[in-house]
Amino acid sequence: MNRVSYNSIQQTTFNNKKPNLFSRKGDKAVLADFTIKKLIGKGAFGKVFLIEKTGKKREIYAMKSIEKERVMVENLLEETKLENWILKEGDHPFLMRTEYVF
Repeated sequence: MNRVSYNSIQQTTFNNKKPNLFSRKGDKAVLADFTIKKLIGKGAFGKVFLIEKTGKKREIYAMKSIEKERVMVENLLEETKLENWILKEGDHPFLMRTEYVF
């Protein structure tokens, strides 16, 4: 099993103006278009926040923030990609759908 140390992972800066990588609605939202309202929960690899999209039509979403360094160290990239694919492609009443990916 390949392990990566925290020190070997390059630190990246996040650009709030970078457009989304995926949008179910096809709009060009950026992370700065959302306001974090509160923390909903914490998991092993990140946190879930209640967020609101600003603009004419205010919409409420849950945002899952994943600690990418930890995913890489634990060698769980494929599992993370699978979860992302299921939430983007899946259509089931008991699953949340992915609306945006940044």
